[in-house]
Amino acid sequence: MSAKKAPPAAEVTPLSSDIITPPINTQPHKFGTVAIIGRPNVGKSSLLNAVLGEHLSITSAKPQTTRHRILGVVTQPNFQIAFADTPGFQTKHE
Repeated sequence: MSAKKAPPAAEVTPLSSDIITPPINTQPHKFGTVAIIGRPNVGKSSLLNAVLGEHLSITSAKPQTTRHRILGVVTQPNFQIAFADTPGFQTKHE
């Protein structure tokens, strides 16, 4: 009995180095965070919507419409800014 020979192994071609190495960005990418804070019903959510250019945060004439933090992000080729719309805060009544 003769043993069957295994088929020859496929040749492995090395990957090109430009596939492995990501392109180098010559300009640094910057990131910042902005918290929009203030008293209730002064337009914080409207400001966020205007900056983002879309309706993300709910707006109303009724105070305390925003009950939780809303996060909106502006992304450009060389920077990114995260805007946090916060609920209004009140000082203690005396």
